[in-house]
Amino acid sequence: VEEVQKPKKSDKTLVPIHTDEYDSNHNLVVKRPNFWTFKGNASLQFMQAYFSDNWYKGGDNNNTLLATCNIHANYDNKQGFIWTNHLEMKIGFQNSKGDDLHNFKTHADLIRLTNKFGLQATKRWYYTATLQSWTQFYKGYRANDPTVYSDFMSPFESLLTLGMDYKLNVNKIDITVSLSPLAGKFKYCDRRALVNNYGLKDKHSIFEFGSNITTTFQWNIWKDVQWNGRIYYFTDYDKAQIEWENTINLRINKYLTTKLFLYPRFDDSVNRQEGDSYFQFHETFTLGIDISF
Repeated sequence: VEEVQKPKKSDKTLVPIHTDEYDSNHNLVVKRPNFWTFKGNASLQFMQAYFSDNWYKGGDNNNTLLATCNIHANYDNKQGFIWTNHLEMKIGFQNSKGDDLHNFKTHADLIRLTNKFGLQATKRWYYTATLQSWTQFYKGYRANDPTVYSDFMSPFESLLTLGMDYKLNVNKIDITVSLSPLAGKFKYCDRRALVNNYGLKDKHSIFEFGSNITTTFQWNIWKDVQWNGRIYYFTDYDKAQIEWENTINLRINKYLTTKLFLYPRFDDSVNRQEGDSYFQFHETFTLGIDISF
C-alpha cells in the first residue's frame, strides 16, 4: 500500500478558504458566507374627503397624508444563532375645516425599534432576549383643543424580555410567538403635565416587572393581498396593556397600494375621564405609493 502524504502548506494545489480570493490554478473563487440580510419597505399614502355645505349627513372637508418606513437587518449564522433588528417609522398628518386651532395635526405617529437575540433550542423553538422601544415624532392634539396630549419622549416605553420564541411558516402564513415570563418595562414621560395621564404617579419615569406575550404574523391571503399583524400583551399582575395592530395591503400594481389599518387597544394603567372606556380604537384607509427594497 502506497503511503499518501498530506500536502505541505507551500503546495500550490491548496485552495484558500479564509477570504474572498481567486485561485488561478483551478479557476475557482472561494467566498466567505454572508449571514446578513437587509430589506425594507416605504410608502406614501393619501386620502382626501370633500363634503358640500348641504351634504345631508354633514361632515368636514379634510386631507390626509401618511408616510411609513420599515427596515429589517437580520443575522443568521445557520448554526442556531439569530440576531434580528426591525425599525418601524410612521407619521401621518391631516387638516380639517372643522378645526379652527390647528392647521394640521397627527393621526398616526410611531417610532419603534425591536432588537432580538435568539439561540435555537429545537426546530421551531428559540431561547430569546428581546428589547422593544417606542415613542413618537410630533405633538398630539385633538380638534379645537390647544392641549398637548402626547409628544416625542412623552411617553417613551422600553420593554426587555427573556423567554422563548415559537416560529411557524405554513400555507403562506409566517407566525412568531414570543412567550416571556420575565419582562421589565421602563416608562418615561418628559412633559411634566402629562405624567399622570400615563400612570406615572407624579414621576417622570417608572419601572414595572411582569410578563409579556408578543405575536407577529404575515399572511399572504392572495397574490396581491397581504395581512400583517402584531398582538402585544404586557401585565405587571395589577394592570394590563393589550394592542392588536392590523395592516391589510391591497396591491394595485408594482408601486400603488391601498392600505387598511385597524388598531384596537386596551390599557387600564392610564388615567381616564369619567364616562370614558379603557378600550380604544383607531382606523385609517389610504391609497398611495409603496416601494419595497
